[in-house]
Amino acid sequence: MNDLTYVEAVNALFTQLPMFQRQGPAAYKADLSASRLVCAALGNPENALKFVHVAGTNGKGTVCHMVAAALQQAGHRVGLFTSPHLVDFRERIRVNGECIPEQAVVDFVGRWQASEGAWGTPSFFELTFGMALVHFAQSQCDVAVLETGMGGRLDSTNVIPAPEVAVVTNIGLDHQQFLGPDIRSIAKEKGGIFKDGVPVVLGPMRPEAQSELLAAALRSSSEMHFARDMEGEASAHLHPESSFVTRQNLSTAMATLKVLQARDWAISKEAVQSGLSDYAAITGQRGRSLPEAGHQAGTAQHTVLLPSSSERTIPRPSRTPAEGECHRRTAPGRPVSRSVTFLRGLVQAVFLRTTWALLPISREPIVSP
Repeated sequence: MNDLTYVEAVNALFTQLPMFQRQGPAAYKADLSASRLVCAALGNPENALKFVHVAGTNGKGTVCHMVAAALQQAGHRVGLFTSPHLVDFRERIRVNGECIPEQAVVDFVGRWQASEGAWGTPSFFELTFGMALVHFAQSQCDVAVLETGMGGRLDSTNVIPAPEVAVVTNIGLDHQQFLGPDIRSIAKEKGGIFKDGVPVVLGPMRPEAQSELLAAALRSSSEMHFARDMEGEASAHLHPESSFVTRQNLSTAMATLKVLQARDWAISKEAVQSGLSDYAAITGQRGRSLPEAGHQAGTAQHTVLLPSSSERTIPRPSRTPAEGECHRRTAPGRPVSRSVTFLRGLVQAVFLRTTWALLPISREPIVSP
């Protein structure tokens, strides 16, 4: 019998596993063997699922939420795996907008602890991704939308079989000690999620990043699609004062949905409209109007700042009882302080905006030919 409480289970994940945010390079693994071992110990749940795989520097989380919302509005049962969480660990793993139940977390952690090392020595992210796969498979999801954690080629999420579509948002200078010193090398790592014959969607990005990803797509015989081709249609969903970043994310999500439609996924125009206009409420997304935690602001189009009141076209969702339960903790046993969370994000946004204004480089967005 598993006597763990939810608080104890989450505390075990955070304290008993290697974690990049806590240990830095010591927690990094330069191969996928640990992730594959966890999946094998779980019965390879990834083989029972279909996926949308999204990599990039910033924006990838929001694109995941947008795509998941439209798929959900089309009547599909959708798993969503994103990171990091804002308040409660369970935000990372959702099905149709609902966080994984506390008991499911408790049961999974108890199963891992009882394995007595049979699962190897996974990191926090590797074990969390295994938990997500199990939950999605048990929930009989039609599709799971996955946000990579870091990079792509060696990211734990890259153990999945060929997805329905692979997506790369913008590319900036992030985690250079692991992904490489420049945009080209980082783009090459993120393009490591491309698989043979799987269509690829590229968001707006620097030409040198795009050239590396085009070369990777050529090697995998992947059909190419570009977010810029959807900018006209995306504008119909936007407030006139919407930020450049919002426009990028929306056009990338719409290009992804168009690819899924071409692959015979039933997604009506109405589902796209309602999903994209209310994606935050539908998926329970919180905090992504601030700079994405743990990611870099390499260029202006990589920085998501707080929108003005006139720009916020997507209403802040009212909290349902289930979602309130999902967001009741900042850490095991610690009560939430929304004021502190908001102010911290506001300070980050002001700092990034000020830093960007001082950089001696062009502010014009780079548009690929």
